[in-house]
This record gives sequence, structure tokens and C-alpha cells, in this order.
Amino acid sequence: MLDEIFLKEGIFKNCIKVIKDENGLTPIRFTDRQMKVYAKSLNYKQRSCCPSGVCMDFVTDSSFIKFEYTKRDSVRNWLFFDIYINETFIETFGSAPIDRNSKDFYFEIPSRCEIASKGQSSEKNKAKNRITIYLPHMVDISIKNIELSKGASIEAAKPYGKNLLCLGDSITQGMDSKHPSLAYPVLLSRYLGMNLLNQGVGGYKFDAESLDPEIPYKPDLITVAYGTNDWGAVDSQETLKKNCLEYISKLIDTFPEAKIAVITPLWRADMRELKAMGTFYEACDTIKSVCSEFKQIYILDGLELAPHIPEFYGDRKLHPSGEGFLYMAMNILNKLEKLNIK
Repeated sequence: MLDEIFLKEGIFKNCIKVIKDENGLTPIRFTDRQMKVYAKSLNYKQRSCCPSGVCMDFVTDSSFIKFEYTKRDSVRNWLFFDIYINETFIETFGSAPIDRNSKDFYFEIPSRCEIASKGQSSEKNKAKNRITIYLPHMVDISIKNIELSKGASIEAAKPYGKNLLCLGDSITQGMDSKHPSLAYPVLLSRYLGMNLLNQGVGGYKFDAESLDPEIPYKPDLITVAYGTNDWGAVDSQETLKKNCLEYISKLIDTFPEAKIAVITPLWRADMRELKAMGTFYEACDTIKSVCSEFKQIYILDGLELAPHIPEFYGDRKLHPSGEGFLYMAMNILNKLEKLNIK
């Protein structure tokens, strides 16, 4: 019964749709057309199936929440659910490395009074709390057999008034933060008070085919962060220019009213290497050159966003850790504010 409520009442947020099958409820971040594009490669297919940025967001007077989860492919060896109560990060549930035998989630919900003041009685009323649970962002996962305490009420949390769409590669998807709510798209959406659709896919590059003009999501603000994979994958600056131009042109045609911030590649430990298309700096300059031709585009220099220190990266090379993402999100927000983009 509760599974149906979670399916039909809009409790799963930051996704295109939720499907139900024998494994339970599975949130999907992409349209069918987009999923066909990513399905051409097993690597991209696995990453596109992970629910990066997706959360369950509801108001309840229950004393606990319990459910089972089914794990399929994982693209990192960790799995965490991040739990917020009334906008406060309260708890995280999971493990690193992934416990392959674990399949049950259980969390006791403290009352609002208990959170606000430990010394005050919580018996004055049965407090309702907003519960936000971010799903593991590096694991293809389904949820089923959801339980709340007997007689508990539940309703979907009210959505925000504006929409954020984050497009990009593994960094946008959230690698290598262990915690799903510390990836920079989630941090941006929470600070800005915007609904989120994170369409980051690890390893991906500028590819106009990955955009679906019929997507049922209309963003007010879009961030685009490709280029670091293009630098090592394309054969020339002309190819990068062509791919970037096609992508940005289609993006603007698809979302003509949205504000668009393009984030050029972040610092990476091997950025002084020479690739077939040229240097890392030439790749960044090519992206800036293309985007500067469009008045709708705001360019954020990635080299100014995240630390140039390996300790802020989960792999010490390319992918920010949770701490690195906090720094990155802070700088993005600062630049958006200065540009009056919200």
C-alpha cells in the first residue's frame, strides 16, 4: 500500500519518472530516448541507471521508516542513503565497501521537538517532520515494502518553485563523493531552493544526441560541465569545437528561456600532459570560445572552482571528494550571485 503511495503521490523527487516491477520502485533520471543513447555503451548504461540526485521527500508523523532495497550494478564500491530532517543533515545509512548482504533500511525518526531542543518534552503533540532521503548515487537500486509506524500520516513535501538541470560527466554525477547529498548539483539545489534533475553520466562528452527536446522538465537554470573527457578522447580542437557547438546550439533551442552556466573543466592532476587534440588549456579555451558566441551562456572557469590540491579529490586526481564538492559548490554559488543568475 505504501509503495503505491510513494509511486503515485510524487514522493520521489528529482527524477523523470518512477517505474514499478518485481524489484520494487526504480526512479529514472532520463527519458526513454536518452536511455537508448546511453544504452549503446555498457559503461554509460550502468551510470545512467544510477539515481544521482534522486530523493524521497515527504512529511510524516511516523516514528520510523523502513524499506527493502535491491542492488544491481554499482559504479563505485560504496552505498549510502543521506537522511535530512526538516532541512538538517541528520544521519547517513550504508557502508563502504558495499555490504552485498545488506538489503534492509531502517531509521528511527526523532521528533521535531527533540531536534530543536533536547531538553524539552516531545509529548505536547505528535510532530510532523519533513523527511528527505537521498538515494545512493553510484548504485542502480530499487525500493520496496516501505513501512511507517501504524496510523502514521504521509504526504509529499511541497516542491520548490524553480527547476535546476545539471548536465555533465562523472563530476556532475557525483564521483567521488561517498555521500549522495554532497555532490555539487544537490548542494546547489538545496542552497538555491530549486528542484533538481541531475543528468550527469560518468565518462560522457559533448554529444547533442544525448539531449531530448521533448523532455518533460523545464529548467529555469542549467549548468553544463563537459570537456575533461573530451580533452583525452577527441582527435583535434576542431572536433571539440564542432561537438561543443552542436551541443550548445541544441541545448539553447531546447530550453530557450533558461539561464545556462557552462562550467569549463576543473583542475586535474595530469592537466600538463599533451593529448591528441592539444593541451588541457587549449581544450578549456576552445569551450570558452564556442560558448562566448551565445549571449544566453554564462561561462564559469572550472580552474577557479575547486582546489588544486589532490587531498580534495577522492581519487587524488580528477573526481572531487565530498569536501572538494563543498568547496566547488560554494564557488559556483558565489559566481552565480555575482552574475545575478538564480
